[in-house]
Amino acid sequence: MNLTCAEATFDADRIRILNTIAGQDLVAETLPDCDEYDMTNCRLRGLFALTFWHRAMAAERPVEKAACKQFNLLLRDMAIAISGDKWRKSVTMYLAGVDLSTPALVDLMLSSIPPNLLKLNLDLTGTGITDKDLRKIVEAFPKCLQTLALDMSGNEVSDAGVMKFVQFLHEDMKTINLGLARTKVSGGVLELTKSVALPKIRQWAVAPEHKQAAMIDAIKQPGEAQKMASQEEEWRASRENILALARRRMTEDVRKRLEADLAGSKAVATQRAAAMAAQLASPSGAGGARSRAGS
Repeated sequence: MNLTCAEATFDADRIRILNTIAGQDLVAETLPDCDEYDMTNCRLRGLFALTFWHRAMAAERPVEKAACKQFNLLLRDMAIAISGDKWRKSVTMYLAGVDLSTPALVDLMLSSIPPNLLKLNLDLTGTGITDKDLRKIVEAFPKCLQTLALDMSGNEVSDAGVMKFVQFLHEDMKTINLGLARTKVSGGVLELTKSVALPKIRQWAVAPEHKQAAMIDAIKQPGEAQKMASQEEEWRASRENILALARRRMTEDVRKRLEADLAGSKAVATQRAAAMAAQLASPSGAGGARSRAGS
């Protein structure tokens, strides 16, 4: 693609377009070449290649040797065009269902990532990637990348792969959103990646195994406490409904016992909530509680 070779219905329109890109007066003589032309050519090539990237990557490979070679060259040229847009700061790359089960295909996909991205949304759902590929993928991300949404759902990815992936994220990364449905990732790690910010996930990735388990426990505890509190609330509501009955329908002794049970339940719930808040607020969290229990 070369803008200076483009045509228009009216030549005056072509001159105005080229001069607008070059930053010249609209009716001035067009420049034979300039940096603005080069930038626009690169950006348009990248845009068109990105638009058809999923279709090309998902297409069936030709069987005949010469045709297969030409097809691979086309894919390579498309990857070069997409990554050639060095001015692009944000990109969404949808490759769900594409076969990335070989190192060569993973390398081809990674070679298409523009070099100066700040934000990347990459969908690799059901592409056949494994833990082994995650190290290569994370190392291919631009060092300036700050926001990442990576969907790895439906792949052979495990806790170990996610841990290594997080460990090798560049320091400038500020936010990540990992899609891990239908993988080998445990429920605890899945909850961790959904519930806490990146700094906490980084801490988990480099922590010893017992501390990793403690951090996941600390995330689970609020949900468990909420379930327990709901059950206790239902219990108290049922007792309050009984106490609301007319006095003649129960003995005074039964009424007093219900009132005492209700008062005791509220006191225990208050103490438990305070203890849970103190534990989660402490630096050691659930890990500290577990260490003290072990000693």
